[in-house]
Amino acid sequence: MARPAEITDDQIIAAGQAIAAEGRPVTGFALRKVIGRGALARLEAIWAASQATDDAAAPQPELRLVAPLPSTVAERRDAAAAQITTILDSIVGDIWQTANETAIRKTAEEREIARRKITEADITLKEAAEAIEAADARADAADTAAEEADKARQAAVQNLQRLEGSAKSAAEAAADTIKTIEDKLAVADKKVADSNLAATAANAEAKAIKGELNRVQTAAANDIAVAKSETTAVRAAAATTEAAIRDDLKKVSTDLTEAKVALGKLETKLQAAETRAKANEDLNQKLAEATERAIKAEATLAALTIAKKD
Repeated sequence: MARPAEITDDQIIAAGQAIAAEGRPVTGFALRKVIGRGALARLEAIWAASQATDDAAAPQPELRLVAPLPSTVAERRDAAAAQITTILDSIVGDIWQTANETAIRKTAEEREIARRKITEADITLKEAAEAIEAADARADAADTAAEEADKARQAAVQNLQRLEGSAKSAAEAAADTIKTIEDKLAVADKKVADSNLAATAANAEAKAIKGELNRVQTAAANDIAVAKSETTAVRAAAATTEAAIRDDLKKVSTDLTEAKVALGKLETKLQAAETRAKANEDLNQKLAEATERAIKAEATLAALTIAKKD
């Protein structure tokens, strides 16, 4: 907020003339009350200077020449004047004595009262002047604070506008980043879903292969048990053909060993199939070979049984 402009002399003089026209004394306080501001000393000095100028410029009364009186009239006037002067001197002397005594007494009283009033007025004027100066200082400080506050407000508005622009840009960038992340998450979710489906299918296939392997192992074990039982019977019944039977049994043992090896390989491939579902084809091939060997073993045992009977 800008400091108010200085009061001009013309404004002070106009305010003093308005106060004088109302019949009131023109004082610094009266001038300040009319104008609304200003230092008391300056207001009074400007008004006093204007009054001194007006008094100097005021027109002086004109002197007029009067014709001399006749001698007889002048003599009578002088005699009357002498008598009147004597009488007036006596009366005035008495009046003056009484008035002088009364005036001295009243003057002393009035002077004492005036002195007290002047002292009180001086104190009041001093306190009022100090209060006005303090008020002016506070007004100046308030104006300075208002200017600083206005500058701070303008700076805050500019900073707010800058921050709003930065926040808007950051929000737009964050929105783009979030959209990109959401797209990537969608792709990742699809990949996880596909992987889960593939893993489920692989687990199902592995379980099926394991079940088939268990079935084959059980069947092979049964076949081996049957073969061993028949071999024992053949050995007991065919003592005369022991050498031939032993040769055949060696072949059967070899076939059984190969079958066990094949079964071991199948178990190994089953474990690999649990982690790699693609090994299914090799496992099926090994299972087929084991089945074929088991069939050959059964055929060999059957041939041995026929040979024994013969």
